[in-house]
Amino acid sequence: MKIKTWVLAVAALAMTSVAGRAADLGGTPYAAVNWSGFYIGANLGYAHTSVDVSASVCCFGGGAFGVEGSASDNNFTIGGIAGYNWQSGNRVWGIEGDINDLNGSTLGSIRGRYGFVSDGWLYYGTAGLGFTDSSTGLAVGGGAETKIGHNLSAGVEGLFYWFPDVVDENFGFGSVKADANVLAVRARLTYHFDGSRDFLK
Repeated sequence: MKIKTWVLAVAALAMTSVAGRAADLGGTPYAAVNWSGFYIGANLGYAHTSVDVSASVCCFGGGAFGVEGSASDNNFTIGGIAGYNWQSGNRVWGIEGDINDLNGSTLGSIRGRYGFVSDGWLYYGTAGLGFTDSSTGLAVGGGAETKIGHNLSAGVEGLFYWFPDVVDENFGFGSVKADANVLAVRARLTYHFDGSRDFLK
């Protein structure tokens, strides 16, 4: 529960900070770059995965004892992204999906994004649904990207995925529960189908 509260608080803070910053920059000149429209791309990064496990075992005679433990792992991650942006002035919002390979397992998300453009860079916060091969959870994070041509952009982002109850099994002699989270930092290269730099004057 504490982890879930923390994740939701981070998501709210990211969105509030981005919205406030965009309002502050409302009258500030910025580069005439179009971020609206459909885009696809690829990403490559590094991810830290941790799992917390708790088990309760019943003993003969009505007694019971509990065991808790944790494990972690670090792996490279590679995958694809696709999404759609809308733009009004220096404000940009949209929806994005990603699917990645993480040590032979699937890691992905479907998220909303909201950000602002300043000095040719798009800064954004993002939050939504995270998923693996066998569970769903939350995904929250943020990033920045810049156009490196009319149709290409490059950037970096960080995402925190939280998956509660990836294992929740009850047996005749006890129960086992496990939560997992993944912190991923990755670089991204994106192709924008409507990438004219003359969109804003």
